[in-house]
Amino acid sequence: MPAILGLSDEILLRKIEFLVNEAAMEPWYIVERSVLFAMSLEKRLVPRHYVMKVLQEKGLMNSNMSFSSLAAIGEEAFKSKFIDCHMDSVPGLADAYAAACAGIVPSRV
Repeated sequence: MPAILGLSDEILLRKIEFLVNEAAMEPWYIVERSVLFAMSLEKRLVPRHYVMKVLQEKGLMNSNMSFSSLAAIGEEAFKSKFIDCHMDSVPGLADAYAAACAGIVPSRV
């Protein structure tokens, strides 16, 4: 993933800290999935992690789904599979995801 060579140390460090501390990934696992470094922390990684945690807490998400797989899914497919289909069981999830994408991470839905 040569594109990450252009990222600043600060940006890389923030992403690593999030992936290790919040997403509970092992450093070796992150290195093997370097595409994660090319993703926006604020607009993709944090919001999707939020949705993953909410769905896991409600028992609506398969625990075998890895965060890296969830992050790699295209936006439309992600919304269809993880937001739209849970509108009835988790009211407010779509609004919470939109807020998280805008940089406002809400408390759990």
